[in-house]
Amino acid sequence: MDDLMAEFASEVREGYGALAPELRLWRKTPQDKALSDSVMRHLHTAKGGAGFVKMARIEQLAAAAEQALSDLAHWDLNDDAPHVALILAALARIDGIAAAVELGFGYPTLGEDALIADLTGQPTPYVDDELPYDPQQICSIRLPLSALDTLIADTERLNGGLVALGDAPLPAALAIMRNDMQSYLERLRALRFAPVSQLYLGLEHYVEALATVDDRALRLVTEECGLMLDRALIPLLRNVLTHLIRNAVAHGIEPEDVRVARGKPACGTITIAATQRADTLCISVNDDGGGVDYAALVSLAEVSAYANLDLLTLVQQPGISTAKNVSSLAGRGMGLDAVRIALERIDGALELFDRPEQGFTAQLIIPTTRT
Repeated sequence: MDDLMAEFASEVREGYGALAPELRLWRKTPQDKALSDSVMRHLHTAKGGAGFVKMARIEQLAAAAEQALSDLAHWDLNDDAPHVALILAALARIDGIAAAVELGFGYPTLGEDALIADLTGQPTPYVDDELPYDPQQICSIRLPLSALDTLIADTERLNGGLVALGDAPLPAALAIMRNDMQSYLERLRALRFAPVSQLYLGLEHYVEALATVDDRALRLVTEECGLMLDRALIPLLRNVLTHLIRNAVAHGIEPEDVRVARGKPACGTITIAATQRADTLCISVNDDGGGVDYAALVSLAEVSAYANLDLLTLVQQPGISTAKNVSSLAGRGMGLDAVRIALERIDGALELFDRPEQGFTAQLIIPTTRT
């Protein structure tokens, strides 16, 4: 779990860094919907990822800040509202905790319980967590990907020269060098790329935890494919998968009595599979739930600014949610929007397929330049 936590922390810090310029503008114009959506998207992603790696402090802070941001928009409050300063404080605290995790240091509690209470307007049961790190041991460092790519390219060029010598009798030292160079190149590539199955680490336990929260039977099925993926994408794509899993649990998979009445197994199934499709890698997240609640979407479309969009496009818009109530799983309408934005960052795309009362599929389309 340590590696997963470090990946999560890196993604949170990168997201906060990208958000920083927008925060300076949002501080002055908190009613700007586009800027507020960016803030909400970052909080929603941090909350989901923190739940996945069991970082209670970040999960609780992000959830409380989400609530404060929702209140800010609902009550049409201006930049003088304490909500703005509190949300900014929560964002900075989340980034600070992530920085400590990334560096391998423990992070002391600095009044997160009071901040959460201020954000929500009421005392909140607070769960502290201890980071599983020894401050004396920093076991990883961050390097620019360009440096690693240059090293791989140089090694490939040297290896190519040795391979070009062919199978003619070679001095023993040169033959050994060629074998060593090939082995070295393979190890370098392994640093840059990882099996797609690396994305699945921890997801089974995450589904089990969601099943406990939502009190229903769930299982996760992952299909191995042998394909490789740029390691730099793993934190981002794992966050995407957690969004889609939460979406499947909150909106798709029915309660057990409804499933049985429809002739389905009482236990809902989420399946993740990766395949090569032409010049792209396709990762599909499929559930066997009830599909999209079109009646709720039509109702939302009638009162939204997106009324001219088709319904599967509408469901991806920020603030659009078919959940009847806001909960720890759903209700903010940011999950699919966060997925779409994340994929756009890597020149990918999101495709949605609905099967009424039979299930829902989200496909992540990733260019092969990333694999």
